[in-house]
Amino acid sequence: MTMKRYLPMLWSMAVLVVQGLLYANALPAQETNLKPLKLGGGSFVTTIAQANGIFSKYGLRVEIPRSATGGSEEVRRWLATGEIDLADYGVDNAIAMVENAGVDVIVVAGTDSTPTELMAQPEIKTLADLRGKTVLVDAPNTQNALALKKILTSVGLNAGFDYVMQEAGGTGARVAAML
Repeated sequence: MTMKRYLPMLWSMAVLVVQGLLYANALPAQETNLKPLKLGGGSFVTTIAQANGIFSKYGLRVEIPRSATGGSEEVRRWLATGEIDLADYGVDNAIAMVENAGVDVIVVAGTDSTPTELMAQPEIKTLADLRGKTVLVDAPNTQNALALKKILTSVGLNAGFDYVMQEAGGTGARVAAML
């Protein structure tokens, strides 16, 4: 699992997202009267829809606030306090908002099915090599973190005892922390 293996994929994804964002931000003058829709998260599907004018077709201008971490906890807080109108995130975040914060949440639809991959430093060859290490997650109670805990438990590793699970924010923040 070398980082070099994932770099072409990460660069390709970054280029597509940047192209989509650049295109989406080049709105014609007549679109300035669109109703703003503040969206937390923003999947690949949302980015493509925005770049192709789907939202503006229905009178909406999507605004996606960004932060240093881009993690689930922050987007949950924004949604709970009304700083954003909706979140384009996994259903696990809705469940966490209900269970942890007592916030009413409505799940409308699933918009994305992104494959999940575990990226590790070059010296990590097997899951067992994570013993005594720190693993980075966006937040400890998201679907990816919970899946990782389950996978590591299957090889005899338990969070807090055999490894440290550390909240690091969104994908970009996690990758930067690894480099």
